[in-house]
Amino acid sequence: MSLALSWLRDLLAGCGVESESMEALSILTSLIEAYSRGEATDADVESIAKDLCMGLTALASRCGKTLDVESCVNDVKKIVSMSISLSGLRERVRKRLSSKKPSASGTSLI
Repeated sequence: MSLALSWLRDLLAGCGVESESMEALSILTSLIEAYSRGEATDADVESIAKDLCMGLTALASRCGKTLDVESCVNDVKKIVSMSISLSGLRERVRKRLSSKKPSASGTSLI
């Protein structure tokens, strides 16, 4: 089970908001992929995490649970950093390497 899915299940267990929880998982998974590919910055993660956590706070309140937005944001940032996708990271490396220009001399020093 993914870290994101486990976290969401623990957070919203017993709330009867399974479809909303799966939507939140989709958003979180997309954020992890974008961050892994280098398409989302730390600032993007912070901003999206705040928006996501505001929604999660509302969902949690439906079943009488309280959720601190700041701790939720910290959890999301931790989950994103711990869940970096290797396929996304490979894409980031590929882009970075392809953007490098060959040396002017064209000769190798090795």
